[in-house]
Amino acid sequence: LHMIQLEETTPPFPLLQPVPIIGSLSIHSNPPGEFER
Repeated sequence: LHMIQLEETTPPFPLLQPVPIIGSLSIHSNPPGEFER
């Protein structure tokens, strides 16, 4: 809930949020070696 509130309050937040989310999903789907390449 706190993250959602911050996203709505600050516009730069959503830009930084998708990055970590995508990274976590990529790492889980593919090995870290492939993601680095």
